[in-house]
Amino acid sequence: DTSTFAKFVRNLTFGAEFEFSIGNMPYHLQCRTGIVPVRDGSVGGELVTVPMSGEKGVQNICDVADIMTKYCTVDINCSVHYHIGNVSTDRLNIAVLYMLGYKIQDDLFQMFPYYKTDHRGVKKHNYCKKF
Repeated sequence: DTSTFAKFVRNLTFGAEFEFSIGNMPYHLQCRTGIVPVRDGSVGGELVTVPMSGEKGVQNICDVADIMTKYCTVDINCSVHYHIGNVSTDRLNIAVLYMLGYKIQDDLFQMFPYYKTDHRGVKKHNYCKKF
């Protein structure tokens, strides 16, 4: 439910980078969803959203993911990156964000496939290190 999730992002801005191995999103859908195709040296390509906000932005992220399933192939080398903006950077807020991340990192890591949390033998770099 995008309206419920949108309540949590309130005045934050956000965007996403969707990596794919094969394919591309048609131009008219790129325009409709605010997607910019970029080259990604690690995979076939990447679709990057413009900065978004609110419920419409949350729904747009969902729409892009649905559209990509029709036009793009994702494999073991692909991932999604989220960017969050308009976050208060005062010392207390940064400390609270760090502690939140520290406290939920074990739960988050349980959602990752094993090869993402222990890269040995699969990838050269470990991009999913804990705090």
